[in-house]
Amino acid sequence: MTPDPFTRVSMLETLILERCHQRAVLSLANPADDTRSVQTDAAGVGTAMAMAMHDRLVVHHRQSAALLARGAGIGDLVAERVAPARGWIGNRPGALYRWAAGRGVLLTSTLAGSELSLVPGVALSQKASRPLAGGVAVALFDAAATPRGLAAETLDSARECQLPLLLVATAPAAHAGAGAVDGDDVEAVYHAVREALAALRGGSRALQLTLRLAPGADAVARQTRRLLDAGITSPGELGVMHQRAQAQVTAALAAAASTPDVPLGAAPAARTEQRLAA
Repeated sequence: MTPDPFTRVSMLETLILERCHQRAVLSLANPADDTRSVQTDAAGVGTAMAMAMHDRLVVHHRQSAALLARGAGIGDLVAERVAPARGWIGNRPGALYRWAAGRGVLLTSTLAGSELSLVPGVALSQKASRPLAGGVAVALFDAAATPRGLAAETLDSARECQLPLLLVATAPAAHAGAGAVDGDDVEAVYHAVREALAALRGGSRALQLTLRLAPGADAVARQTRRLLDAGITSPGELGVMHQRAQAQVTAALAAAASTPDVPLGAAPAARTEQRLAA
């Protein structure tokens, strides 16, 4: 089922904002920067937009495409990349994750596979919580960076415990395997995740989707052409989208540069809850 026009335009706007964000971050050449979302923008946006608000997303704290689609502010994403001591994790020793309750997101840190270590507990919470009946825990992770066998073990345990859990793995096209979804097509990702979530809400056991990523793919160009061909947007409206996104990123960079830094190891004041829940 094709998403409604509003959702399709929102996908493109989020992809454009993420592209401007990534270009700004890469231009700064910060040695501490992590560029993991450069190749996974469609995967992140499609997955997050397919989820309901009572679903829960477990994702790396720098998977900015998914975070933008889930409602995170561009200012916090820029701060996390440009000045990590002021970001969500805050460069604090032993800081492994942050719970952004207002957006239903659990942000993991730099440990490979930490999404899969945490998501069963989130799924158990979903199952046990009556107000969140029907909610699913979703982990978006990089299969190539995850210890071999961990995803299969997580899936097996979730099925044994009948947990509402969906694993969404991104993988290079050469290693994605048969049946993988085109992870560079935001609408294909959205459709596949929506179908999987519907199956889980209908009583299916825990599931895994694999999204294949092709080198050099351009999710923005693909979605732009699709919406132009469908008459949903126009070249003039596209120009406004790009200008607005660039203005937001420029303002966020200026704000990050003008905000006093915090000492390494200092406790951030309600960092995630106040920012992402806003």
